Amino acid sequence: MPFSAKEQEIMRSRGVQFIASSPINTDSGANQEIGRLQVRHLVERGHRTIAFARLRDARQDVFGDERESGIRDECRDQGLPEPTIVRLGVDRDEALVALDALPSAPVGIACYNDDVATALLSAATTRGRQVPQDIALIGMDNTPISQVIVPRLTTIDYPASEAAHLTVAGFLAALTGEPMQESDLHLDIRVVEGATT
Repeated sequence: MPFSAKEQEIMRSRGVQFIASSPINTDSGANQEIGRLQVRHLVERGHRTIAFARLRDARQDVFGDERESGIRDECRDQGLPEPTIVRLGVDRDEALVALDALPSAPVGIACYNDDVATALLSAATTRGRQVPQDIALIGMDNTPISQVIVPRLTTIDYPASEAAHLTVAGFLAALTGEPMQESDLHLDIRVVEGATT
């Protein structure tokens, strides 16, 4: 699990050397930008009620806090109400409970990943909620399953090879003490539009 910014600050103040698990986790704000991008996309599709569906198990939800922060910030910047936050596992029953906890009005859901979005899509079908009219879903990771389910999932894609490169560069920077350049921390994150928004 990555060190929080506060944990990193404490370790630095005590002279503890450490290697952050990923330079894109907190330093570049990539996960906050993912949350913001999801909200912007949903707002562009006319949604004014936003929810964030994240994983219940904190061990699997390592980027959830940063994404939630980005979602909250973008909702505030767009003049929207606070987003509803639901937690679930990739489980049919938990997805049904999470869906039932959402407002009955049309809602746009930014999902932690494509697995969560797929679980909620299944729950929406079970409950007879129309996608994207009643429930709009945007996932994250652009997994192969996101492109073959019906309707095809709208998701966020980022270049995995660049992310891996940044991770290795972050490790090397931590070992050598050389700071990474701001230009090295950028990832090309984009929406892959499907039929769920």
